[in-house]
Amino acid sequence: VFARIIDDQYVAMMAERTQLEIKSAAANAVISLSMDAELKEVSLERHVCLQDVNGVSVFCLKLFHDAHLIPSIMTGPSFVSFLFLSVFPFFIAAIVLRWVFMPILQATDFFRRQDVDNLQVINIKTRIKEMSDLAKIYNQIIRKLHHHQEILKKSALTDALTGVANRSAFSETIEQTWRRLTHRSSSVALVMIDIDFFKLYNDHYGHQQGDQALIEVANALNNCACRQDEICARYGGEEFVLVIYIDDEDDLNRFRHHLTESIAKLNIQHEFSTVSSKLTISFGIAWIKGSGEWLRHSNYEAWIGEADSALYDAKAAGRNQGVVRTFSKDKPIDAGEI
Repeated sequence: VFARIIDDQYVAMMAERTQLEIKSAAANAVISLSMDAELKEVSLERHVCLQDVNGVSVFCLKLFHDAHLIPSIMTGPSFVSFLFLSVFPFFIAAIVLRWVFMPILQATDFFRRQDVDNLQVINIKTRIKEMSDLAKIYNQIIRKLHHHQEILKKSALTDALTGVANRSAFSETIEQTWRRLTHRSSSVALVMIDIDFFKLYNDHYGHQQGDQALIEVANALNNCACRQDEICARYGGEEFVLVIYIDDEDDLNRFRHHLTESIAKLNIQHEFSTVSSKLTISFGIAWIKGSGEWLRHSNYEAWIGEADSALYDAKAAGRNQGVVRTFSKDKPIDAGEI
């Protein structure tokens, strides 16, 4: 049995909590009522009495309800608490989704779309230190891989001795150049070059000095192909090939003179040559003047053949000179003859 003293202050607290009008009164001031009957009755004014073992009312409450006042179910502080407890889990879930799951999903999608032959660095923003560190390490690996790939690619397309482009690089360039020539008007020359009597040079001066001569000649020829889309490549042995853009006949004559002078300035002794005491070259030029769709009836293999044939004519004419063959829309390259 629990009992406590009820005073006016306690009754006022109950009225505030329940938001009802509650007043206390002495037990003998009200009529004793049956509690069960009272609880079943719905009215705006009712009495609730506490009875002793003898059925005598020892304490009664008189309750008044305002028909126009709806009791407040929730106070302001309790509503704020309820709202906080309801929204907080969604807020936490949104943070976890934004900072944890989204970076993981983005990284997974990035790795799924990666091309093995063209790996890219990952650009992902995350507050997870472990993922950030992993992305940095991955990017460092990819950058080193790209660096080594560039070295390998350059090595695969560069002549090991002379440092100029090799025949594989020339094959790629000539094919790309030919495609461009069939779509636009340009004037470009293909130059096949051979060092005169280089076998005699090697036999008498030795292969080591012969290699040095090849390096010097390659550097001089490479300086002649300094514009974009131009190339100097070692075609094989003592043969070199150039792709040079030449606009007109005057430009062509200047180039021929410059090519011969570039080798003469090297001043490489070759006392066993039958044409000069210095190292010399012979060259053949196949010059396409004003390219365009008319080249579609030919191919770059025929172009190479024409330059090689011009080189053969230069050698047959006594070496230490060049022969030019000019092709245009009026005089196209005949692919059937090569």
